[in-house]
Amino acid sequence: MDFEYIIAQGKARFDTTQPQGRAQALSALFPYFDALGSVTERDACIAAAADEIRVEKSAAAEDYERWRRTSGSASKKTNQEGPTTETNIRMNDELFLLMLVSVNMDLFSEFRAAIKMEEIEDNAAKELYVALEECYRNEESGIETLLPRITSPVLRNFVVKRGISPEFKGDEKRDPRKIMNDGIGRVREKKFRRRLSEIGAELRLKEREPGSDVDGLIAEKMLIDAEIRKLEGKTG
Repeated sequence: MDFEYIIAQGKARFDTTQPQGRAQALSALFPYFDALGSVTERDACIAAAADEIRVEKSAAAEDYERWRRTSGSASKKTNQEGPTTETNIRMNDELFLLMLVSVNMDLFSEFRAAIKMEEIEDNAAKELYVALEECYRNEESGIETLLPRITSPVLRNFVVKRGISPEFKGDEKRDPRKIMNDGIGRVREKKFRRRLSEIGAELRLKEREPGSDVDGLIAEKMLIDAEIRKLEGKTG
């Protein structure tokens, strides 16, 4: 796995010209190491991070093991409820959105104002939402604070591996806020269209019942139609 971006993020947040800053930059990477299933891969990543941050490899490995023993790390959470195999996790609109917000945690306050947790249907996306909400309520930022809050080790590994993808990072061609807002629109439109389908089925049933009150369903359908037109950029 390419950890260059992750290491660069740690170095950017702390003054690695000083011993304390180097220790802080290294410890910020511990949740990433913890999410790796392969000991060989983990050891290689620890060695690469130690070289880049300029600390002794043996000291880095010892500090990581000390953190792992004393923190709520992956080894203590493997039996908790959550996705258990890679086949449980499939990228979809909801999970893409939560991945985007996980990489750009400053956007979460806007995201939670647009989409409530109970509106999320995908299990992996819902677990990410819960972890982000905990970070938000505790005024924490940085993905190293997010990863230990994800109870599923498979989801943690998924976030680590997919989170370094350029598709979630901002540059001159990609604005994470615009990507998020577009994604929110897609999720809401799909939800509205599902509800329209349900309303159609309910109306067909009521047609068979003389005297049935359908005013409420028709009014709801009109409101949803208007919301979909807004999402599509239409005026009427």
